[in-house]
Amino acid sequence: MRPIKWTFSMMISLGLALGVAACGGGQTPPPAPPSQPQAKATPPVATAATPPKPTPTAAPTTATNVEPPVGKYTTEVVVHQAEIHGKVKSKAGKKLLIEPLVATSQTVPQKGNKAEVFRVVGKDGAESDWLLVAEGEVGETWAQGKNLEVTVHDEKDAPLDGKKAFHFAPGTMVRLRWQW
Repeated sequence: MRPIKWTFSMMISLGLALGVAACGGGQTPPPAPPSQPQAKATPPVATAATPPKPTPTAAPTTATNVEPPVGKYTTEVVVHQAEIHGKVKSKAGKKLLIEPLVATSQTVPQKGNKAEVFRVVGKDGAESDWLLVAEGEVGETWAQGKNLEVTVHDEKDAPLDGKKAFHFAPGTMVRLRWQW
């Protein structure tokens, strides 16, 4: 068998053929119509091949058209949060009273704001860790000089040093984070 001499035009033809085969060969043929029973066999009618429809090309992506259209998926939700550090005054049922010591925001917690209560874990005077012990909502709108009331919805069962602990003993340092 003789080796084939590849000319430039043969290489181009082979490249085009492989390219067409690799991309699926263009458009797929239309689906065949459902077969219907025929009384007589009719000879096939020759039809002219319809030219393929031009595919619409998308506009090039630029910085000007990257954003979604106005009104579609543009709802933006902003969640603000702040904290109050304090001590537990008392806990009765679902009601937790906290004596505020330091607030991180001038915005005061309002009734119904989502709240998370964290307990300090660590030694005094050292870098402290915080443990989430409860989730709930602010019971009453807080006024300066008064205790902060939190309605506890989900009390976490978080052990300390592997032992079950009561996290709401009076005097326990806590951090209340609320969102509005």
